[in-house]
Amino acid sequence: MTFRCIRCNCESYSIRNLMDDLQGYCNCNTCGTHQKLHREEKKEPKHLYTPTDVSKVRKTLFEEQEGRDALTGLELPLDKLCLDHNHSTQFVRGVLHRQVNAALGKLEGVHTRYLSYWYTGSLPDFLRQAADYLEREDDKRFIHPGFLKKLQTMYNTLNEASKKEVLHHLGQPQGSNGTERKKLFKKALLTRQFTFQQVKDLINQQKGNSNG
Repeated sequence: MTFRCIRCNCESYSIRNLMDDLQGYCNCNTCGTHQKLHREEKKEPKHLYTPTDVSKVRKTLFEEQEGRDALTGLELPLDKLCLDHNHSTQFVRGVLHRQVNAALGKLEGVHTRYLSYWYTGSLPDFLRQAADYLEREDDKRFIHPGFLKKLQTMYNTLNEASKKEVLHHLGQPQGSNGTERKKLFKKALLTRQFTFQQVKDLINQQKGNSNG
């Protein structure tokens, strides 16, 4: 029976030649070259089984990356190298700093735990949107109630003399001890007479005075 090559249209009398790699091509010079390239493209990835395998690939990629973290581009210390991989496909992605790899793992975990059941995009989609959102100019109409805790934390870092001075500027008595002064400071904030920026500037001014 005569068979015809689907690529060069020549006739072949050998089904083995015709079906090389199950592609339906003969083994003439033209098709043979094509088949060689096709086989090279289908080369299987190298599987890593042992710590030695990992060490060799990590060294290879480290050199290919010119000693820099594949994500941040920062220089990599030799004792902080980590071979990162895609947990879904298991393909190695590159060499990262251990802390970068840990952070990336946290982000992937957040996507799986908090986003994947309702957010239809991928993690890269979310991160691009997050970057745009975080770089957006602040809406300056509202101050979150977290400002109260932030100011209290800042106030607690002052020495006792500076705390008294802040209370004086806020129209409060100076108090007899540290615990009482904390309560008086919170009371001053809840009068709603002072803005976050006013109190923040006041505390920073006292820090500067005490350091000077």
